[in-house]
Amino acid sequence: VDVGWLNLEKLYSVRPGEWTLITGIPSHGKSEFLDALLVNLAESEEWTFGICSPENQPLEQHAAKLIEKYLRKPFRPGRTERMTSPELMQGMAWLERHFSFILPDENDLTVDGILRLAKALVFRRGIKGLVIDPWNELDHSRPSNQSETEYISDSLTKIRRFARNYAVHVWVVAHPTKLYKDSKGV
Repeated sequence: VDVGWLNLEKLYSVRPGEWTLITGIPSHGKSEFLDALLVNLAESEEWTFGICSPENQPLEQHAAKLIEKYLRKPFRPGRTERMTSPELMQGMAWLERHFSFILPDENDLTVDGILRLAKALVFRRGIKGLVIDPWNELDHSRPSNQSETEYISDSLTKIRRFARNYAVHVWVVAHPTKLYKDSKGV
């Protein structure tokens, strides 16, 4: 499906059954970009989503960001025109139709735990998209006889299988560690 921005559509499209890795420079808007993309898909394609974003807490704050993008008006007071109470109610109803937030117990914040909850959302809400943001906040415990490379390969296989089996597009956001400057300060 089209992503809602003509310039980007030449380079990227979203397909059920596939997955996308989003990464980039720290604090440069990876999660904000993805939220805007989801709003576009909800508006143009009527897609529904499961979002596991432990860094976007409290959930009300993340919900407010999505509603702002949908209404194209700020939530909090300021210099520009703000959403009205009726618009907020409309935005909340729209959010409820299109988004479900997944927040596994801290002891189950794993790829398996998220996919288990997402599978339930496929059957209950018909989600077409799943967001795991960020990869870095998941519990990546692994058996001592399994290398990190093997663990990542197994985890990505589970995500690909989930995407294919349930015709869901999965976005995984990986926040890199701090970037270091070279000897020239660049």
